[in-house]
Amino acid sequence: MIEQAAAVRLFAVFDDIVAERVTGVRERRDLLVSRVATQLPDWTFRVPDGGLSLWCGLPQGLSSQDLVRRAATRDLLLVSGTRFGTGYAFDDRLILPFTRSASEIAAAVDVLAKVVAGDLGLRAEPLAVEHVV
Repeated sequence: MIEQAAAVRLFAVFDDIVAERVTGVRERRDLLVSRVATQLPDWTFRVPDGGLSLWCGLPQGLSSQDLVRRAATRDLLLVSGTRFGTGYAFDDRLILPFTRSASEIAAAVDVLAKVVAGDLGLRAEPLAVEHVV
């Protein structure tokens, strides 16, 4: 009975909750788009109408697998494009989620820009992690 009462109350404000969530996701998407366009201008992408991530095309010669490994040394855990294909398909793609906070998104793009520029600031023991769920 308690669950049903909670559901009734939730449905009464459901549209407001969805609108608030959509607004927040769009703001974080726009922040990510702006930061990538500014700090990684050679990367290509299409601004998504929906979803929770930005699929980025990497400049020729940049491997998403290598980029993910190097970003992990700076405590930034991402998923290489090859996780979404077979063999080396999509190694020229990197998926960037905009599900984290604005400050985390900004910091992640800062790290990516430094990694791409070669400023790694490596830790003593690099992480072996290549993905995060």
